[in-house]
Amino acid sequence: MNDFVKTKFAIVSILIFLATFIIGLGVHRMCLEKQKADLYAAGEVTLAAHRWAEALAQFGMLSALDPSYRDVGDRLNKAHSGHRTGGSADLARAVRAVHRLEDFVRLAR
Repeated sequence: MNDFVKTKFAIVSILIFLATFIIGLGVHRMCLEKQKADLYAAGEVTLAAHRWAEALAQFGMLSALDPSYRDVGDRLNKAHSGHRTGGSADLARAVRAVHRLEDFVRLAR
């Protein structure tokens, strides 16, 4: 191969790599946005059902991913408040929720 063909091949290879990388980033971002929306929706359900430990876990995971997502801080405070004021969350459920949160944060990083 002459130098022109080698250079052209190298440029095309780099462009293909960059396009693949950019597409991968887009797919990752879409998955992350869906994951955040799912966590928020699950948190809302558990909050409405006064399942405080589960709500803490859902909104805690969401906050670990994106602390500025919608009103996650307010929702987290509401779950904490419900849990502190004698919500019906039992200790075993709270411990499981904390463990799930720890696993999630470890995997998310």
